[in-house]
Amino acid sequence: MLRILQISFTFLFVIIGTTSAQTTEALLFPKCQDDICSCSSGTHEAIYNGRKYCAPDNTDSCPEHAVRLSAQVCECKKGYRFRTDDRKECESESMGGEPEP
Repeated sequence: MLRILQISFTFLFVIIGTTSAQTTEALLFPKCQDDICSCSSGTHEAIYNGRKYCAPDNTDSCPEHAVRLSAQVCECKKGYRFRTDDRKECESESMGGEPEP
């Protein structure tokens, strides 16, 4: 019985210690309250469709009608395509014709 209590207390203290250590680290999924976000290092506060979120620092914005798929890759939205191979401008697919060289 005493051994079970010792194991239970040890387990409880490990859980409490781990939880308190994790709460002192930067937030992975920041909570925004009263229009103030707690962003981790390497990110900054940004707004999309009226909602605040944490965006990565030092990333160039994607061209108009494009969305960021990763830190390095932008892709044109549905109904649009890149005008040239340099992938710096999206044009409507309904305009017809091939992209200009």
